[in-house]
Amino acid sequence: MLAAALSLSTAWATSSSPCTGTLPILHINIYNTDTSGTALVDDNNVPVDADGYPSSSATLNNDVISYNLADKDYRPGYYWLEIPEGCTYASAEGMKAIGSQDKPLPLEMKARGNWTRTGFAKKPFKLKLGKKQNMLALSSSKSKHYAILAHADDSYGYMRNYVGFNLGQRMGMPWTPGMQPVEVIINGDYRGLYFLTESIRVGDGRVTIQELDDQSTTRAHLSGGYLVELDNYDDDNQIQMDEAHCSRGHKYDKLRVTFDTPEVYSDLQRLFITQQFTAMNQAVGRCNTSDDLWAYIDLDDAAKYYIVNEIISHWESYHGSTYLYRDRYSEEDGYGKWHFTPLWDCGNAFNGSTTDYFYNCDSFGNTWITSMVLNDKFMTQVKAWWKYFMNNCYDGILSDIDTYASRITTAATYDYNRWKGLTVSGGSYCADNRDMASRKTAVVNHLNSKISWLKQQWGDYAGVTTEPTADATPAAELPYWVIPGPDYGTYTIYFNDLQASPWPKVYCYVEESNVDGYPISGVAFCPLGAFPGSKMIEKGTVASTSPKAVNTDLAYTHYIEFTPDYPLSQTAKISFSTGSSSTQTASLPLEDGAVYNYDGNLSSGVENVAVDIDHDTPVEYYDLMGRRLTQPVPGQPVIIRRGSTVTKQLAP
Repeated sequence: MLAAALSLSTAWATSSSPCTGTLPILHINIYNTDTSGTALVDDNNVPVDADGYPSSSATLNNDVISYNLADKDYRPGYYWLEIPEGCTYASAEGMKAIGSQDKPLPLEMKARGNWTRTGFAKKPFKLKLGKKQNMLALSSSKSKHYAILAHADDSYGYMRNYVGFNLGQRMGMPWTPGMQPVEVIINGDYRGLYFLTESIRVGDGRVTIQELDDQSTTRAHLSGGYLVELDNYDDDNQIQMDEAHCSRGHKYDKLRVTFDTPEVYSDLQRLFITQQFTAMNQAVGRCNTSDDLWAYIDLDDAAKYYIVNEIISHWESYHGSTYLYRDRYSEEDGYGKWHFTPLWDCGNAFNGSTTDYFYNCDSFGNTWITSMVLNDKFMTQVKAWWKYFMNNCYDGILSDIDTYASRITTAATYDYNRWKGLTVSGGSYCADNRDMASRKTAVVNHLNSKISWLKQQWGDYAGVTTEPTADATPAAELPYWVIPGPDYGTYTIYFNDLQASPWPKVYCYVEESNVDGYPISGVAFCPLGAFPGSKMIEKGTVASTSPKAVNTDLAYTHYIEFTPDYPLSQTAKISFSTGSSSTQTASLPLEDGAVYNYDGNLSSGVENVAVDIDHDTPVEYYDLMGRRLTQPVPGQPVIIRRGSTVTKQLAP
């Protein structure tokens, strides 16, 4: 059995049960941990019984339900999802109970959001389930990651996100989160009406791109998949630059690109994202005279994303919570583009005018869109998708709004009774949505008025049944170092240590100073790892596999072989050390096959490489940067690939 629930105040409860019984009920208990080593605990150190459920010694952690909760730390707990008999629609829509009070399931929970977390007593939370679930039939796939959103400031009947997401799903955007209203009880405390929502995630049937590891330096993975947010808060895990624009009279800010997935970038990942957003930002600045942006951003998804935000007059769109993703390069799909999606946080929907564009109505500043709308190609596609969407996909949303409003009407009153008069320092009171009928009417009237005005701006949609032709702008080429290229062969480096007191160990370290003109740290392109690099092999310790010296007249004591993932440039350097920066050589020009000592390079590897070659196999030539050459210049150093054999030598 779970620990006893907190006693409930009757000041806000309107029946013997704290819940209406008309919606699914999510029960969550958050526990203190026990690290004494004397109790049986689960993986999160919550005391459990022999069956693995919270024991009688488990105590509730009530910090998580504090009105002034400020941190975003995960706390362990257990949950169960109840479908009460009064939730009459659940069975027909495939919703099922999960767990029970006697057999709850593990999860971790933390507060989420910025203003929505600090500005209201009613907090939103992020959930990480112990096991993947398809909660409330939100998706065809299972996930561990969900959010329970409070919508504490939504004075439009909790319909801002609902209508925005509904339109996104109808528009056929790549993925738009699903959501369902629930009543939430945390540690026995009735928290009111919440909205169980799919969190933005890569995979799990959500943002369907190839997941990319944190701090990856694998060449074939660097082009994707990335999920980033155009943010309005400074953060450590982001890049920043001045927002370029070609419009006038609007507010402009820093372009803040926050890393969502992966969360921690390697130098190479950061370099790639910097290059991509620099190019896109510069293209935005030329939007009134150039179509360069559509070589980087999918035009059709950009048009759909904008239409949804314009219909709901979401004046804070393109100002934080604006997500873009790009998938990985492949031979089948080519270089790839960025996509505006998924929609998230429509918290200022219906605030803009119904007789003007949303970006003319707010004081936030809207990243890029005020310039994008000055591009003729963009607006042509916007108008084409507008006409098709309105004539073929919009119908039915008003019925959906009716159904949604009827489901949450009673819970909205319970929610008001729970939170009325409660606030935090410097914050606001929760919205009063007891009069759901008037809230619904306000939403419907806004939609009807805005659509009538947009019809005058973007054209009549009657009779348009043909889906617009997708934009065919070729994707911009990617830098050579993020796509699979030729095998750059194996480098063999020799070191001659014949001094009276040889070093006990010899390490070598390869470094590059820049790529495509962008300065980078030495670690980024170092095939031997961070300084001091890798330990060299002593001659004779592995005699059976030890390579031959390229120049038998020069003795060597150590060697190493390595295969770079990238074409090492002519400016690449190599240094040797004992493993400490206090005892090392200078940085010397890197040459395959060369023999080095403390003073420098004793021989040139290019002239001395000897490799058996099948002369019947066609030859391919590449320069030292990995670019294919049709006709190499005789006498210049080149990479030669003949079948599976790769050498570096002077062009014949």
